[in-house]
Amino acid sequence: MLILISLLSAIIPMFIYLLILWWLDKYERESFGLVLAHFMWGALGAVFFAILGTMILSVPLYLIKGQTSGVMEFQTVLIAPLIEEFTKGIFLFVTALTRSYDNITDGLVYGGAIGLGFGMTENFMYFISYGHTMEQLFTLIALRTVFTGLVHCIATATFGVFIAIAKFSYKKRKLMFVFLGYVFAVSIHAFWNISVTLRASIFFSALFMIFAITIFALIFIFSLSNERRIILTELNEEVEQNYLSETFVNYVNNKIRKKAKTKLFESQFVKDAIILAFRKHQARYSESTDKMKYLGDVALYREKLKGM
Repeated sequence: MLILISLLSAIIPMFIYLLILWWLDKYERESFGLVLAHFMWGALGAVFFAILGTMILSVPLYLIKGQTSGVMEFQTVLIAPLIEEFTKGIFLFVTALTRSYDNITDGLVYGGAIGLGFGMTENFMYFISYGHTMEQLFTLIALRTVFTGLVHCIATATFGVFIAIAKFSYKKRKLMFVFLGYVFAVSIHAFWNISVTLRASIFFSALFMIFAITIFALIFIFSLSNERRIILTELNEEVEQNYLSETFVNYVNNKIRKKAKTKLFESQFVKDAIILAFRKHQARYSESTDKMKYLGDVALYREKLKGM
């Protein structure tokens, strides 16, 4: 019974978080199958390589210092965040090579999905390892669902944002943004692990989570606001160049503003117009082969919208 409760308690909350995260991407929502693939990488691939990497780095320490509390704390505070954020981020680099990874919001969603998958598996492992009684299990479920699972989500989502920025930056800055994203992700993860290792008060932990979630929400709001600005700017340019009519662009704008009350995706023309706007913007900040691919998409969607 405890194992079944542990399994359901690990899966259901993280999957609900995943659905919410996917739903929030309202302008160019990614395929749920692709988002789910990132979730599963976090749950399986990232966990496997994180365990392997942690063992490889920890064994020399245990051989030299022994399995002391200091070594175990060092492993928790530093080694685990370094390894786990790297293994979680591997799949982000793979997706970033495709046109499915096109903006900051994509980075938030893909990175967050990986973090939630990782948190799901880690939660299950903790539940079955330390939840020996109903009371212990429910305490773990409450703490890890509200706190640790979301920390994994926020940390890797942060890495995803910087990878998105790097993708559309000049070559000299790409590596810098990737490095900064990794450092921020590891720092968020490590800071949380420090608070847990030092057995900080529940008040401190809650304060940290409120701060982290607030920053995450503000970045998401900024990203969506920026997407709307890009859509309107690029489509208005289409009007100036006589590719689209002003009436149609106003219609798209109206659909965006009333997203909460209407179905933004009910019209294929609206979807195509939004993709056209994003591809134009992405072409501006891409180079060589990628630029040609985005420009090819621009021509394709202009043809689709011809006459609108």
